[in-house]
Amino acid sequence: MIARQTRAAAVKQALLARLAEALAGLPATAQVQASYAFPGDVERESVYLGSSRFARQRLGPGFDEETLTVNVHVYVRHPGGAVEETDARAAEIGGVLEGALAADRELRGVDGVMFSSVESGELDGGFEDDAAVSLLDYALTFRAAVR
Repeated sequence: MIARQTRAAAVKQALLARLAEALAGLPATAQVQASYAFPGDVERESVYLGSSRFARQRLGPGFDEETLTVNVHVYVRHPGGAVEETDARAAEIGGVLEGALAADRELRGVDGVMFSSVESGELDGGFEDDAAVSLLDYALTFRAAVR
Protein backbone atom coordinates (compact mmCIF):
# COMPACT_ATOMS: atom_id res chain seq x y z
CA MET A 1 0.00 0.00 0.00
CA ILE A 2 1.32 3.44 -0.92
CA ALA A 3 1.26 5.96 1.90
CA ARG A 4 -0.92 9.02 1.43
CA GLN A 5 1.09 12.22 1.28
CA THR A 6 0.09 15.62 2.52
CA ARG A 7 -0.59 18.21 -0.16
CA ALA A 8 1.33 20.85 1.86
CA ALA A 9 4.40 21.18 -0.38
CA ALA A 10 2.41 21.06 -3.63
CA VAL A 11 -0.07 23.66 -2.37
CA LYS A 12 2.69 25.98 -1.15
CA GLN A 13 4.56 25.75 -4.46
CA ALA A 14 1.42 26.44 -6.51
CA LEU A 15 0.37 29.26 -4.17
CA LEU A 16 3.76 30.94 -4.54
CA ALA A 17 3.59 30.66 -8.34
CA ARG A 18 0.10 32.23 -8.44
CA LEU A 19 1.10 34.96 -6.01
CA ALA A 20 4.33 35.85 -7.84
CA GLU A 21 2.43 36.02 -11.14
CA ALA A 22 -0.30 38.23 -9.66
CA LEU A 23 2.21 40.62 -8.07
CA ALA A 24 4.33 40.86 -11.22
CA GLY A 25 1.23 41.49 -13.33
CA LEU A 26 0.37 44.79 -11.63
CA PRO A 27 2.55 47.91 -11.93
CA ALA A 28 1.83 48.85 -8.29
CA THR A 29 3.23 45.54 -6.99
CA ALA A 30 5.69 44.44 -9.67
CA GLN A 31 8.69 45.14 -7.39
CA VAL A 32 7.34 43.19 -4.40
CA GLN A 33 9.59 40.25 -3.60
CA ALA A 34 7.80 36.87 -3.36
CA SER A 35 9.55 33.87 -1.84
CA TYR A 36 8.85 30.38 -0.53
CA ALA A 37 10.36 31.20 2.88
CA PHE A 38 11.60 34.27 4.75
CA PRO A 39 14.13 35.84 2.36
CA GLY A 40 16.39 37.38 5.03
CA ASP A 41 17.05 41.10 4.75
CA VAL A 42 14.02 42.80 3.27
CA GLU A 43 14.75 46.28 1.97
CA ARG A 44 11.18 47.40 1.24
CA GLU A 45 8.39 44.91 0.53
CA SER A 46 8.12 41.15 0.58
CA VAL A 47 5.55 38.38 0.60
CA TYR A 48 6.73 35.01 1.83
CA LEU A 49 5.23 31.69 2.85
CA GLY A 50 5.49 30.47 6.40
CA SER A 51 4.54 27.32 8.21
CA SER A 52 1.75 24.99 7.26
CA ARG A 53 -0.27 22.53 9.27
CA PHE A 54 -2.78 19.90 8.27
CA ALA A 55 -5.43 17.61 9.68
CA ARG A 56 -6.93 14.54 8.09
CA GLN A 57 -10.35 12.97 8.28
CA ARG A 58 -10.99 9.45 7.00
CA LEU A 59 -14.04 9.55 4.73
CA GLY A 60 -13.96 5.99 3.49
CA PRO A 61 -11.69 3.22 2.30
CA GLY A 62 -8.82 4.80 0.40
CA PHE A 63 -10.14 8.34 0.77
CA ASP A 64 -9.20 11.06 3.26
CA GLU A 65 -9.96 14.75 3.33
CA GLU A 66 -7.10 17.01 4.32
CA THR A 67 -7.59 20.49 5.73
CA LEU A 68 -4.37 22.42 5.22
CA THR A 69 -3.54 25.83 6.65
CA VAL A 70 -0.70 27.82 5.08
CA ASN A 71 0.61 30.99 6.70
CA VAL A 72 1.54 33.84 4.36
CA HIS A 73 3.35 36.97 5.53
CA VAL A 74 3.32 40.42 3.90
CA TYR A 75 6.23 42.54 5.19
CA VAL A 76 6.46 46.23 4.36
CA ARG A 77 9.39 48.45 5.43
CA HIS A 78 9.54 52.13 4.45
CA PRO A 79 12.49 54.20 5.72
CA GLY A 80 11.25 57.50 7.12
CA GLY A 81 7.64 56.46 6.64
CA ALA A 82 4.66 56.32 8.96
CA VAL A 83 3.06 53.11 10.23
CA GLU A 84 -0.28 54.23 8.79
CA GLU A 85 1.37 54.20 5.35
CA THR A 86 3.00 50.79 5.78
CA ASP A 87 -0.26 49.33 7.13
CA ALA A 88 -2.12 50.64 4.07
CA ARG A 89 0.55 49.28 1.71
CA ALA A 90 0.51 45.87 3.42
CA ALA A 91 -3.27 45.77 2.99
CA GLU A 92 -2.89 46.71 -0.70
CA ILE A 93 -0.40 43.89 -1.28
CA GLY A 94 -2.61 41.53 0.72
CA GLY A 95 -5.46 42.45 -1.60
CA VAL A 96 -3.46 41.08 -4.51
CA LEU A 97 -3.00 37.81 -2.60
CA GLU A 98 -6.71 37.63 -1.79
CA GLY A 99 -7.62 38.37 -5.41
CA ALA A 100 -5.30 35.66 -6.73
CA LEU A 101 -6.80 33.16 -4.30
CA ALA A 102 -10.38 34.16 -5.20
CA ALA A 103 -9.61 33.74 -8.91
CA ASP A 104 -8.36 30.17 -8.44
CA ARG A 105 -10.07 28.66 -5.38
CA GLU A 106 -9.33 25.08 -6.52
CA LEU A 107 -5.63 25.88 -7.08
CA ARG A 108 -5.67 24.33 -10.55
CA GLY A 109 -2.83 21.93 -11.15
CA VAL A 110 -2.67 20.61 -7.59
CA ASP A 111 -4.29 17.20 -7.46
CA GLY A 112 -7.23 16.96 -5.09
CA VAL A 113 -7.63 20.59 -3.96
CA MET A 114 -11.35 21.29 -3.75
CA PHE A 115 -11.38 24.86 -2.43
CA SER A 116 -9.45 27.52 -0.53
CA SER A 117 -10.25 30.54 1.60
CA VAL A 118 -8.80 33.16 3.91
CA GLU A 119 -9.22 31.71 7.39
CA SER A 120 -7.91 34.67 9.35
CA GLY A 121 -5.35 37.42 9.42
CA GLU A 122 -3.50 39.85 11.64
CA LEU A 123 -1.99 43.26 10.88
CA ASP A 124 0.70 44.72 13.13
CA GLY A 125 2.94 47.75 12.66
CA GLY A 126 5.71 49.63 14.40
CA PHE A 127 9.18 51.03 13.96
CA GLU A 128 12.64 49.53 13.56
CA ASP A 129 15.69 51.76 13.44
CA ASP A 130 14.86 54.42 10.80
CA ALA A 131 11.82 52.79 9.19
CA ALA A 132 8.14 52.18 9.70
CA VAL A 133 7.27 48.50 9.31
CA SER A 134 4.06 46.50 9.01
CA LEU A 135 3.49 42.78 8.99
CA LEU A 136 0.23 41.37 7.65
CA ASP A 137 -0.14 37.67 8.45
CA TYR A 138 -2.66 35.47 6.67
CA ALA A 139 -3.82 31.97 7.52
CA LEU A 140 -5.13 30.41 4.29
CA THR A 141 -7.17 27.19 4.38
CA PHE A 142 -7.20 24.57 1.63
CA ARG A 143 -9.30 21.42 1.53
CA ALA A 144 -8.05 18.51 -0.50
CA ALA A 145 -9.02 14.95 -1.26
CA VAL A 146 -6.17 12.57 -0.48
CA ARG A 147 -6.34 9.09 -1.99
